[in-house]
Amino acid sequence: MDTSIKILLAKSDDSAFNPREGWLVRGMKGYRVLTGIDASYDEAKEICQILFSYHFGHSYSLLSLVSINSTEEQRLVYSLVLASKHSHDQFWIGARDDEVHGLRWIDGQDVKWTNFVQYKKQSPGQRCVAIDATKKGRVENPGKWVFDHCASRKGLICQRA
Repeated sequence: MDTSIKILLAKSDDSAFNPREGWLVRGMKGYRVLTGIDASYDEAKEICQILFSYHFGHSYSLLSLVSINSTEEQRLVYSLVLASKHSHDQFWIGARDDEVHGLRWIDGQDVKWTNFVQYKKQSPGQRCVAIDATKKGRVENPGKWVFDHCASRKGLICQRA
């Protein structure tokens, strides 16, 4: 496991962090909101893939940042965010704008369903996608997707399939 990921987990204030517990399973997918960890997009990908595959013994392709493909799945994921004990304004999801191929999920599939307020980047370099999260009106678009710089530090939502 990458040293930076070990440091992130050691600094985590999520005392309930246990890779085997805390998953909500719906159909063929499991969902997990990680709180107490501030990660860049790439660190978030690595946490979902490497840490959880180590504990579950699955291949990397089965564990990733969450892909949201419908209104129903969006509602489920956002309800998990609201139910979590979080202090984050935003959480990374598995979408990223590839300048050659457009908006894609981590597995390389095109993003066909979105929940953006508007599909627009506020500044150059905003290529990674996060979901706005609020409990007390800290952000203007709760549950909506936003582009941000991949180096920004946020919470993360993992999935297993």
